[in-house]
Amino acid sequence: MILSFLLGIFFTVANAQTDESILNAIPDVIQEQVDVTLDPQVPPPNSSVTITLDSYGNNLDAALIKWSLNGKVVQTGTGDKVLKMTTGNAGEVSKIVVSLIPNDGPPFSQTITIIPENLDLLWQSDGYVPPFYQGKALYPSQGKITFLAMPDFIGPDGTPIPAKNLIYKWTKDNTVLGSLSGYGKNTLTLTGEAIAGSTQVQVNVQNQDGSIQASKVIEVGPSDTETLIYQTNSLLGVLFNKAVMADFNLNGKEGTFEAYPYFFSTDTRNNSSLSYNWSMNNTAINVPSTQDNMTFRNDNGSTGNSVVSVEISAIGKILQSASKSFNLNFGQSSKNFFGF
Repeated sequence: MILSFLLGIFFTVANAQTDESILNAIPDVIQEQVDVTLDPQVPPPNSSVTITLDSYGNNLDAALIKWSLNGKVVQTGTGDKVLKMTTGNAGEVSKIVVSLIPNDGPPFSQTITIIPENLDLLWQSDGYVPPFYQGKALYPSQGKITFLAMPDFIGPDGTPIPAKNLIYKWTKDNTVLGSLSGYGKNTLTLTGEAIAGSTQVQVNVQNQDGSIQASKVIEVGPSDTETLIYQTNSLLGVLFNKAVMADFNLNGKEGTFEAYPYFFSTDTRNNSSLSYNWSMNNTAINVPSTQDNMTFRNDNGSTGNSVVSVEISAIGKILQSASKSFNLNFGQSSKNFFGF
């Protein structure tokens, strides 16, 4: 962020406000040509920040510049235009005074106040994962994703500021989402497009007078959907501990298999928005498209194998589709689910 001394700069996390008494004491030619830059623009707690002075009309390289932090001189030198410092804890004030003595004009000074605050930016998708899944439900193409800003702001009096009392400005890929921003709007829900790459989302949070601010950026890209198949045990139910991979030996007369969608936009696997298409040896099995499980029998005890496939598709979302196949070997001995 670059702000001219024309503003009579008072920063609170890079927020500028006018101080008339200082402004009136600075010659116009100097006010208009000296800028201050903070990098990062909104520094978080306990982090490095670089403050830089710049001028388009004054020779700051020849000016004597003195930097003070919370009343203590920390840096002095001719042409000393850059100060590197570390912010304090959340809510802790860092007051920087920069004094300049140009070789071609009167001396002047400005005050920069930084109050860093904590801000987390989380996200969750509408992608489905089965019970007991320990990972995060990834964001699918054409799916919905919700961002949640979680500020931990401490006011000047030392008390926390409720998230509902703050102002949120949401930005997607450098475009401000004005209608989705505002007072208390700490969530943002977006729907992915059919052709889209990663999305960058930024949220700027401030109190009502803008004296306290924080900012956070996150980039999220869509993930592919997946289909996994699990065996069902008559005593233990679905054996989520081990998915069926390339081969499965059917030990006995029958086996039941469950197809599970991963990261599809649905709240349940038997939602009508999903279609299950089962096949054996490339021949479709005539069952309802909502059937998410299949039982195979070997009543006569014959020996052989068949290729079993299932494709799961989300209706109306061409990018949400995934299939899984495996060789079903029957009439052969196999280990049980304990590995024996």
